[in-house]
Amino acid sequence: MPLIKIPSGEITNLPYLEEIGKLHTPALLSTGMCNLSEITDALGILDDNGCPEVTILHCNTQYPTPYEDANLTAMLELFDQFGLPVGLSDHTPGWECDVAATVLGAQVIEKHFTLDKSWPGPDQKASLDPTEFKAMVQAVRHVEAALGDGVVRQLAARRVDRERVRKLQAELQLLAVRQRLQTLKHRDGVLPLQILIEMVIVEDDVVIAH
Repeated sequence: MPLIKIPSGEITNLPYLEEIGKLHTPALLSTGMCNLSEITDALGILDDNGCPEVTILHCNTQYPTPYEDANLTAMLELFDQFGLPVGLSDHTPGWECDVAATVLGAQVIEKHFTLDKSWPGPDQKASLDPTEFKAMVQAVRHVEAALGDGVVRQLAARRVDRERVRKLQAELQLLAVRQRLQTLKHRDGVLPLQILIEMVIVEDDVVIAH
């Protein structure tokens, strides 16, 4: 699907945003260096000129961004304020923030890519090489799968495990009861008249030891 990326430095360039809107193409709006008022104005211009969909990217424009300045939870405020899809334009050195952003609900991850971090240029330290980029994508996909749908329920495999564990617990408890009963025998090997009766309840089954 075609997308237009609006960099942070252009978010206050209103004529530019008008022309982007007229293209009637979904846009990614990067918000580094911006306040909420500027984001509101930019979204209004894009909407007024026909932009059908905007995803707001939280961003820190420092290259590379120190982890303590990433402020990932700002994505939650962006979503609360505007009710639009949010994502992360990440300039930290690694890819941990991209995985964390996925947990926080990011719909888009933007990460710089390089073939060689030793090359000159400001982007290299905030970029991933091919091996790192592949690992980042795999980690994000694994986290997406692990998040699930949030509905509390028992999976079939979990029910089988539960039955197996409970059966084992019942068998161990029954063994313990039998061992205790052996200690109640008189010296002549005869059980007392009043013997201990214990029940081990597993699901709907009752096992009586005596």
